[in-house]
Amino acid sequence: MTVSVPGARPSLTVTPPPDAIAMRRSALDVVVRGVPDTDMSLTIDGPSGRVDSLTVTLDARGRGSVAVAVEPAAGGTATWTVHAGGTSASAHAWVRPAQPVRVLLLTGTPQWESRYLARALEAAGAEVSVHQELGRDQIVSTAAAARPRNLADLQAWDVVALVDPPADTPDGLLLEWARSGGGLLLVGTG
Repeated sequence: MTVSVPGARPSLTVTPPPDAIAMRRSALDVVVRGVPDTDMSLTIDGPSGRVDSLTVTLDARGRGSVAVAVEPAAGGTATWTVHAGGTSASAHAWVRPAQPVRVLLLTGTPQWESRYLARALEAAGAEVSVHQELGRDQIVSTAAAARPRNLADLQAWDVVALVDPPADTPDGLLLEWARSGGGLLLVGTG
């Protein structure tokens, strides 16, 4: 838990990944304050014991921010400590155990691209569910795979892959989902 005291601006703030999963990259958000228009060095200690370092350029207000890729090796609790400008801050997260990437493949009439992508993803260890709209209200679908209608429908997936999807695919919904952290793969969507 992070507690902010009104009137006091911390010189270093670290926010953990919201949904960390072992063996998957996610972002550790760091905000640092200091002397305007300067560079500040950061070092990061993580659960693996390795130390990463980088430099952040502070703007005219003396504020800089960066998202640092972290990849927890195991499930359970994880702590990242960032050191900058003589101070340090820590972020704690619960890391879910490693699991296969869950992919929803949305496609129109099956072609070689969709078949090849499904096989390649499965060979890489992903859990692939397919929803194919063949036309004339004919649909071939894996159990629990359906065209998403809202963000809640997308929570079961890590990635949505579109391979020549039907024209009425919910593009706005998928864009909103990708902006919130979901993976989106577009193949042959011209």
